[in-house]
Amino acid sequence: MPELNEVQMMHSGQIMRKFIYIECPDCKARRWVILIKNKPEKIYCQHCANTNKNHPKKSSEERFWKHIDKNGPIIYPELGQCWMWTGGTTNEGYGIFRLDSDSTILSHRYSYFISNNKELSDLFILHKCDNPACVNPDHLFLGTQSDNLLDASSKLRINGENNSNNKLEEVDVLRIKERYKNKESMTEIYKTYSDLVSYMTIVRICHNYRWKYLEESVNA
Repeated sequence: MPELNEVQMMHSGQIMRKFIYIECPDCKARRWVILIKNKPEKIYCQHCANTNKNHPKKSSEERFWKHIDKNGPIIYPELGQCWMWTGGTTNEGYGIFRLDSDSTILSHRYSYFISNNKELSDLFILHKCDNPACVNPDHLFLGTQSDNLLDASSKLRINGENNSNNKLEEVDVLRIKERYKNKESMTEIYKTYSDLVSYMTIVRICHNYRWKYLEESVNA
């Protein structure tokens, strides 16, 4: 069997011409195609060429939103419903989306970047809702590698030690909000409460996603 992109001289009628062995981008079928000025005469096979002509290929965004169920669970009432990814997922539950370029990206990352008109990058996208399959852009925010590691390690420790009964008092929440208002980093604030809550809980308090009714006390 010939190698992909192999070039050979072959008969085309009574003429010897250059042919290249290529793969159709859609169906992956391989066949010999005439080379014209060092470029394949046709990229798509006949079947896919006819299909694309009658049914234009959908953009990545159009394909992406067809895999979303907006009637997901409400994990935190103040955030509203999660938008659940219905396509393939990783072992950790994060959605996987295949781009037109045939590469893949985590679904929540793609949702954030297209919803905020940002270029795809290596920045961390974290969940406010702690739901890996959620792609609701309102439940996502930019974070640093430090944020990501702290969030992951704190969730593991809190769950492992079964500290679900440990709750912050209102006075603790007010102190957290006050410290953040005074320009103290969330990382430093988290160190004070790391035995009680996850790093993401501190993030939600500082950004007024949790205990929102206490915000007026801080701003008074």
